[in-house]
Amino acid sequence: EFNPLQLLSDIFTEFEGVAKQKGLTLSSRIHHIDYKLKGDANKIKQILASLLDNAIKFTDSGEIIVESKLTHFNKNIRWEIMVSDTGIGIDKKYIKDIFVPFFQVDPSRTRNYEGVGVGLPVLSQIVKLLGAAIEVTSEPNVGSQFTVILPLQIAYQNDSQQSQQALIGLNV
Repeated sequence: EFNPLQLLSDIFTEFEGVAKQKGLTLSSRIHHIDYKLKGDANKIKQILASLLDNAIKFTDSGEIIVESKLTHFNKNIRWEIMVSDTGIGIDKKYIKDIFVPFFQVDPSRTRNYEGVGVGLPVLSQIVKLLGAAIEVTSEPNVGSQFTVILPLQIAYQNDSQQSQQALIGLNV
């Protein structure tokens, strides 16, 4: 069991300083409140850390936005996490290739960005292990958006409507 808000907070704490050093704005858009979910929190953190690391690495100016949404399906829930940046972007013809081990959009020795091309392939395998999906939209010189869709179970949900009814008639 884990709290998705706490998980996101931990990730932001980890990457806030690095983003600030590059002059980037790191912001969030959270569309849910108090939940406890069942799933592999460590692997989810690893996925988000990889996406944020890449977003910061490939963004020279602008912002990185992490958006989080929960969609209910009876006792199950779908957690959708989007990491958007204003970075260099990826040409559409390379989108499928970025998940192939050792592939690099710019393989030249004079490229501006470090790495050997294993981060996204490993991330893709972790996503598959969790029964999740990853989607990518990108445009060169505009930015990229990576969306991870995780099927999870609800362990706890704060019923804010019930909480509000408990306060009726009280001066709060």
